[in-house]
Amino acid sequence: MSSTNRFTRPILFLLSVGMLIAIILPLATWANQQTIGLAAGDEITITCETLLDGVVEGNEARLTCTSPDPSPTATPGGPTITSLNGVADGQRLSGTVAIEAIVEGEDIQQVAFNLEGPDTTNVVHVERRYPYFLFGDRNGDPNGWNTTEYTDGNYTLTVTASDSQDQHNSYEVAFAVANTSSPTPTPPTGIGDGICGESMTEWHPPTISGCATDHEHGDAPPEWIAQTGYSVRFAGDFNTPRENELKHAAFKGFEARFSNVDIYFRVHAQANPMGRSARYHSYQVWARDPSGNVSHWQGWYDTGDPERDRIVRRRGGEPDRRPIMLVVDREAWDAGIRCEQWYAATATWSWDFGWTICNTTTLFQPGENTSIYDESTWAVSPDNSKGTTRRLEAAWYSSRPHPTGTFYTTQFGEIVSGPDDARCSGTTAKFGVTYDNMCLEQYIAPTMTEVKFPGNAVQKQFDATGVELPN
Repeated sequence: MSSTNRFTRPILFLLSVGMLIAIILPLATWANQQTIGLAAGDEITITCETLLDGVVEGNEARLTCTSPDPSPTATPGGPTITSLNGVADGQRLSGTVAIEAIVEGEDIQQVAFNLEGPDTTNVVHVERRYPYFLFGDRNGDPNGWNTTEYTDGNYTLTVTASDSQDQHNSYEVAFAVANTSSPTPTPPTGIGDGICGESMTEWHPPTISGCATDHEHGDAPPEWIAQTGYSVRFAGDFNTPRENELKHAAFKGFEARFSNVDIYFRVHAQANPMGRSARYHSYQVWARDPSGNVSHWQGWYDTGDPERDRIVRRRGGEPDRRPIMLVVDREAWDAGIRCEQWYAATATWSWDFGWTICNTTTLFQPGENTSIYDESTWAVSPDNSKGTTRRLEAAWYSSRPHPTGTFYTTQFGEIVSGPDDARCSGTTAKFGVTYDNMCLEQYIAPTMTEVKFPGNAVQKQFDATGVELPN
């Protein structure tokens, strides 16, 4: 056996050399090249943060701790996690749930689930065969995750898919586990099944024939909308998921006149955890310009991440980030700040608007999304306000590029070729959540005129007779 051949000595010899070094210099910090002499029978241990490489020649061994490889990065050609079944961003989980990663790609080697939360320390589960379920499966039937064995609170699940070429991509979702709260019943849906016989899909007053519906919808739609052939409804393709079912009371109307343009905003907003718990909310706008033509915009507006972008209002100015929601906690309330402000991000061809709710119904609490259905956990405003003082600031700029006439867009404002465009039946991933696309009809009259500062804001007080939370 030649002494010049690499690694011709038994592996055990290298391990014994490494053990002896650890005994002699357990606290040594090595830099570049070091030489240590050993007596017969001595043993050492060598550790390396990466990999050991070396050569044994006669009575001398040379070992190298290799330089670390650069941190691997996601490669566009690697596997892709298109969605997670069983959990969505901002969702509230309870009981046993089955969470599955839907993965696309070739030669997938593994899918790793990394769960972090209030009582977890990098709980990791790895799946190497399809289907890819958190905590595995038996012949395709998921074992499931029993959330009752975990502390209620906010969790993050990061799923990483890797292939044989060490190409990998990740998908992250933030959600809440809430097993101890008691959900309140959700409002009924469908025409005529409100508590006073009112429609659950159309505007109605807060009281009907002396019966209090417990909530109000702001201004009624003006007659000129119906005269143009439009109807103002709370259920339609424009809804965010389960919006009218879960948050019917949050549909608010606001009529105004800016720059000789008659405007009616129908927005989805309410100053309590139920309303603050989502990033996206639906909106519709009708505008009658000085020529008498009526334009119509609709879609989803973005008020920022429900956790990171809820910023408590303080005296001394507002933060620069948009879109955000400026909320009111007990400290702000005691300082005399009583108004919650929502800043909306829409499409460039649509409206910029801000929505202010004064005499806010509840005080903001960090982590309030974990129990949004349990009203007993809400910090109700000290004077039992109903949030019926509202201010709208709105602007539409004719100088921005925009179509005229009828056109179609996704709910996120992406212009498509028409209602049969392939994107209308596709999906869109936003902030770690995959949504089914819907295509909405828009109409901007060629005669529509610009609405901008000054004179584009107004505040109103709405009737709170019979109103209760949530409103």
